[in-house]
Amino acid sequence: MDIETLLARGFWEPNDVDGVVPPIITSTTFPFKDPETPGRFVYSRSSNPTRSFLERAIAELEGVKFGLAFSSGMAAIFTVMLSIGPCKVVAEEDMYGGTYRLLTKLLPRLGFHVVTADLTNPSEKLFRGAGVVFFETPTNPQLKAIDISAISEMAHEEGALVVVDNTFATPLLQRPVKHGADVVVHSSTKLINGHSDVIGGLVALNDEELAFRMASIRSIAGCSMSPIDSWLTLRGLRTLHLRVQRQCENAAMIAEALDSNSRLESVIYPSLPSYPYATTALKQMSGMGCIVTVRVKGGVDKALSFLKNLKLFTVAVSLGGVESLACHPASTTHKSMPKEYRERIGLTDDMVRLSVGAENPMDLINDLEEALASI
Repeated sequence: MDIETLLARGFWEPNDVDGVVPPIITSTTFPFKDPETPGRFVYSRSSNPTRSFLERAIAELEGVKFGLAFSSGMAAIFTVMLSIGPCKVVAEEDMYGGTYRLLTKLLPRLGFHVVTADLTNPSEKLFRGAGVVFFETPTNPQLKAIDISAISEMAHEEGALVVVDNTFATPLLQRPVKHGADVVVHSSTKLINGHSDVIGGLVALNDEELAFRMASIRSIAGCSMSPIDSWLTLRGLRTLHLRVQRQCENAAMIAEALDSNSRLESVIYPSLPSYPYATTALKQMSGMGCIVTVRVKGGVDKALSFLKNLKLFTVAVSLGGVESLACHPASTTHKSMPKEYRERIGLTDDMVRLSVGAENPMDLINDLEEALASI
């Protein structure tokens, strides 16, 4: 059965008791079969029927055996790292600011040694002694496409696990395990839920022992996704294919329209001729995503002025919802990165990240062009 059909039907088999959509099971505890024999579920912090249904769905979407749902994307990444244990972590230098803070501030206090580098052109010696190689692709916010198969091959030669954050692509546009990755993580808050009303994280993998360790840590730490949030995420999944297609189409139109705008220093989007990672993106992605990143001429003041003048794009952090959002990464999502670090990796103060929604594309283009014309 095609993935679009599975999504539209919610990975669910309708029945005369539960109906055409999966139920929300909010019970915190479940009865034992007898005093010494638990049932399939015991306590919802550890496992819950609604959450388990979502976990099976993300596993099927990513083409793997196991899925786990967490209270946030950051909880998912943290649990993955803890389940592997203290080791050398090699991470792509362009990443979400919250992930940067986790990797460089918290993990070293727990015995991890973290190295950040440009993984678009890594040397083999970079991975020597590594236990984990972690990266987003496309990256946040510079949309670098990291070659999953090439990195996986080099990492596996050194015995390292490859963890890919697939938030920007979703399983519809990219399946990292197919290209050699070991673990996939998502901030399901973004495109997977798609309605800006649920915080959540997902993990997908094939390794049963590693999945068991993650589930154990999640149960101990209490960072599992709630039944209601699981159900809302399942609801969002049912329209994932429709939303992603429309948002990708809108983003490509916006990128093309802005590419020649004299008020912009540059426009970053994978389908543009100027995009330097096109070969990698085309090899592993079936669509180019809903994020467009621009650099505004005149520096930070002009970038902030551009944001202030937007009418349809809401100035807010996060991304991937059906409504269009815009933010200034240097002062919000990536504020935790030292200025010298941001400048070194190319994350400049004149940069604005656009999360393109499902509105009429000409309305969005007009809003952006009018805001730029007024700065």
